[in-house]
Amino acid sequence: MNIKTREAIILILLCATALATAGYALLQAQRRIVATVTIKTVGVGVYHDASATLPVTEINWGVKEPGSVSTYPMYIKNEGTSDVVLSLATEEWNPPEAVNYITLGWTYDSSALTPNQIIQVDFVLTIDSNITGITTFTFTIVVIATSTS
Repeated sequence: MNIKTREAIILILLCATALATAGYALLQAQRRIVATVTIKTVGVGVYHDASATLPVTEINWGVKEPGSVSTYPMYIKNEGTSDVVLSLATEEWNPPEAVNYITLGWTYDSSALTPNQIIQVDFVLTIDSNITGITTFTFTIVVIATSTS
């Protein structure tokens, strides 16, 4: 094999490798999911800080991969005048089928909060590894305080 043939083969192999790498990167980029949620509260406040001075109205989860689990720490303050327990719900999923692949949980232990009490709670977002056709989604987190009395 002469030098020109070897150079041509090496060039072809380099091009094939570059194309394969670019194709893989494109495939991976198409599987990434951009996640943003809004937060609505009833009877409590949700904050970024333990002093409850920086309210949270939205969480930008950033770019997530299928199969990923992400946590977002927050502080919840009982802003009412009686002891409460909290409940968590979601609504307004866009696209609606995202609810079949994405779950939201939290680390709240169901204990009662006294008036003005602040607790740290982590929200946990889980993206199913089998998610397809969804590259961006939004939904609303609803945190509800219910009086224990």
